[in-house]
Parts: sequence; structure tokens; C-alpha cells
Amino acid sequence: MHPYRAMALMLCAGTLGVLGAVPATASCATDSPEPSPDAFLGTVIGTSAGGRVAEVVTDDGATVTVQGTEATSWFSNSYSSVDRRYALGGRYEFHPTNDHSPYSDNACTATRQVSGPPLSAFPEPEAREGVLPDWLPVDEQAGPLGYMVFFGPIAVGALALSTVLRRVQRGRRTAPSASSERLQRGRSR
Repeated sequence: MHPYRAMALMLCAGTLGVLGAVPATASCATDSPEPSPDAFLGTVIGTSAGGRVAEVVTDDGATVTVQGTEATSWFSNSYSSVDRRYALGGRYEFHPTNDHSPYSDNACTATRQVSGPPLSAFPEPEAREGVLPDWLPVDEQAGPLGYMVFFGPIAVGALALSTVLRRVQRGRRTAPSASSERLQRGRSR
């Protein structure tokens, strides 16, 4: 097999391997977690950090923050198998691991989504400084780093594949074929 073809095949296989990766599942110690003594009911009115941090209005009317991850900085793009994601507008029975806001939660607690009133029953959250601008079309669940992680390997793979294919095409055009050599000999006689 020609080295360029082998390189192109390896590049395609590598790109498909990245895209075909399966998501991780939680690695909890038990399948039936204990209820928390600090449990409360609430509705998610805002999310950040890829849905792993939720702004929640409790049934008591208080607005609290629930962190479904340990890594909450804007630059952190690391995920663990126990991170919990919250749905905007979802109503939850929260079972946090601590007794104050910001509450800590993860996929191994007894927190579960329940039915409840629609999101329209709650006031709009106030706009906060330092949030991405409105003109930036970024999906709330993925974020800019998520797009780079997903589309970056695809773009690099496509660029490398087109470069390899162009070189292969050039190599075919510049290499003299047996029939063109015969034609050249015939003209020179």
C-alpha cells in the first residue's frame, strides 16, 4: 500500500475513533443512595458550566445555586463520571451533600427530576456581568470549548485528508506513465 494512502486511512480511522467515543457513566458506590437530611424541592431557572451548575428557585421562594460538579471555573472543561447536569425549567427534588448555598450535588446522590409547574411561573433571572455576549451564537449545553473539542478534530482531519489527497493527485500527474513514454518515443522517430 502506498504510504500516502496508509496515512489517509489512519487519519480517517483516528477521526472516526474520536467521534465514536461513548459517554462515561457514573461510577457510584451504590445504586440506591440515601436521602439527604438537607433535601429540598426547586425549579431550575438558569444553568451554566454546560448545565452542571444550576440557579434554582426553591419551593420556599429562595434562589440558591446547586453545583453538580467539583470543577466550576469558566476555564475548566473537565468532566467526571459523577457530574450531574440539570435541565433548564426542570423541577427537582435535590439531595445535596451540604446544608448551604452553593449546594454540592453529583450523580451519586438521591437527587431526581420530578413533575411540577412550568418555568413561566418564575421570574426571569437578572442579567449578570461577565457572561458571554448575546451576539455570540453558542449553545448553552456545549459552550465555546465544547465546540472546539468536537469540531476541532474534524476540521484538522479534513484539512490533513485534503492535503494528502492533493499530494497523491500531484504525484500521479507528474509521474510519467508507460503509454506517455511510448508516445514520446513515437514522436521522436
